[in-house]
Amino acid sequence: MRFTRYTPLTDAAFLHEFRAWCWSRPHPLWRLIKDMQSLQRDVAGMSDQLSQMQKAVDSKLAALQESVQQALDTANKDQQQRQQSQTTA
Repeated sequence: MRFTRYTPLTDAAFLHEFRAWCWSRPHPLWRLIKDMQSLQRDVAGMSDQLSQMQKAVDSKLAALQESVQQALDTANKDQQQRQQSQTTA
């Protein structure tokens, strides 16, 4: 059995070496943070799109309700005119 001689590192030197080693490698947590930020941007964009779509649907629904109301008013007016013409005839 062969023993090699090594120099024990002091706490400060060990921390310095450990930090250098950690910084030299891509940390999986950083990738997760970047992925999370990307997802947050995507969700914010989809939220904006959803609110724009909701506004468009609301305006089209309001226009449709107005058209239906006008059609009902016209139909009621025509029905009243027919009833008046039948009673006078």
